[in-house]
Amino acid sequence: TRVANAIQDLNMAIVKERGGKPVSDVPYETATFLDWVRGGAWQDAEELAEAEKRVCTFGPRVVLEIGSMNGASLLSWAASQPELIISVDISGNANRERVVSHLDTKLAIGCREFVGDSSDPETVAQVSAFLDDLGLPVDYLFIDGDHSYDGVKADYDLYTPLLSDRGMIGIHDIAHHDDSDVPRYWAEVSESQRSEEIIRNESG
Repeated sequence: TRVANAIQDLNMAIVKERGGKPVSDVPYETATFLDWVRGGAWQDAEELAEAEKRVCTFGPRVVLEIGSMNGASLLSWAASQPELIISVDISGNANRERVVSHLDTKLAIGCREFVGDSSDPETVAQVSAFLDDLGLPVDYLFIDGDHSYDGVKADYDLYTPLLSDRGMIGIHDIAHHDDSDVPRYWAEVSESQRSEEIIRNESG
């Protein structure tokens, strides 16, 4: 597939850059793209794989991800072959920039990165204006940014208006664990919306 070929091309390019060292010899900080997909993503691998299946079946035209970190999860959404993927993250990331570039050039999937606080009105306005110019709504919104109660609620409230009529939302870290108020917000929002939980362990 186009996705598999792009992964292989990028993996080989990075290994070549590092003097031909095999993947197993490369530390995490400089891990190859293939490493990120297999085990470098912050999401639980089984949960991410299940979410990817749902998204592929859903078939979004436009994907918006809030909180992309190193960009590994962007490739999962790319497997659904959308026309456009948008990434919003509070800080820049060289690894993610490489992912965004390859999604655009190798997979012919339009990919746009916005660096800024997702709850900042300026960031929201930039994303909204970009979509308006294209005349496209968001079909799949994945929220994995600020894990405070106010943070995840803000992302939900600010970006759900950009969804199409058939829009679908994914929220990460809904299981109970330390340092996250996402489960509390999820308990509230899931009561009023049709929902499904994908939890393979208590950190997902």
